[in-house]
Amino acid sequence: MTFYLSRARAEQHLERDDVTEAVAARLERQQCLTRPDALWGFILEEDVLWYRSGPADTHREQLQHLIEVSGSDRQNVLLGIIPRDVDRRGVIPGEAFIMDDDRLVTVELISGYLRLTMPDEIRMYGEAWDRLLSIAVHGDQARALIHRPLQALG
Repeated sequence: MTFYLSRARAEQHLERDDVTEAVAARLERQQCLTRPDALWGFILEEDVLWYRSGPADTHREQLQHLIEVSGSDRQNVLLGIIPRDVDRRGVIPGEAFIMDDDRLVTVELISGYLRLTMPDEIRMYGEAWDRLLSIAVHGDQARALIHRPLQALG
C-alpha cells in the first residue's frame, strides 16, 4: 500500500508526506469488514486482478487478501468478480462508486469525491449495481479467478 500511495503523492505533486498516516488510516478502516452488523459488497472486473502497477510481491499480497476477505468465514462480505468473457450486452461499466446506503453514493474522481444524495441519482447507481452484480461470479468461482493471476506471479 505504501508503494501506491507514495506514487500517487509524487504524481499529484503533493508536498506533504503523510503516506505513513494514510496507510495506517486505510488499515484501520479495513477493520470495518469484521463488523457482524454490516454487509459489504464489492464488484471487480477480472482484468483488474491481472493489472500490476507495482511490485510482484505487493500484487501477490493484494490477491491473497482478496481470497482471504472472500472466504466462507466472512459471511458479511460479498465479493463479485465479472469474468472477462461474460456477455456484457446491456451492462456497461461506469465509474467506480461506493453506495454507503440508500442516502449516499460517492463517486471517486482524480481530484476528490463527488457525493450524490438525490434519490433519482442514487436509484440510478443502485440499478447499475444490480446489473453488474447479475453478471459477476461469487464464492469458489470468484476465488478461482483470483488464483489465476496469483499463480502467474509464481
